[in-house]
Amino acid sequence: MNTSKCPHPETSPNRWTRAHIYVLSRTVTCVVVLMSLGTFFLPISNLPQLLIDVLLRTYLIFIGTVMAHEAVHGHLGRTKAANFWWGRIALVPSMVPTPTSAELINCTMPTQTFPKRIRTTF
Repeated sequence: MNTSKCPHPETSPNRWTRAHIYVLSRTVTCVVVLMSLGTFFLPISNLPQLLIDVLLRTYLIFIGTVMAHEAVHGHLGRTKAANFWWGRIALVPSMVPTPTSAELINCTMPTQTFPKRIRTTF
């Protein structure tokens, strides 16, 4: 015998609807993308900061790939196109090139040298 107060759990007011799941999944995707790209703008001056940055960015990349996988199951949109689009957005953090640790600590960027102009007369 069912002794629960709500005889039909599918009509419960606390039940998550598909629209709520889409909003939650898309919000997680947006936050992950913004945080992982935002870490590129934080200055890193010592080894502990570098370690925290690498671990945080790696975790955010992992969460982004998890959200892209959820798009395969249809948890990010109603249509196939919506899931495809949000899945691609979730993969952006894993596609951004990561600078090397020497570039991060020393704040050095690769320099490009331009050839000198050769004067030619005709």
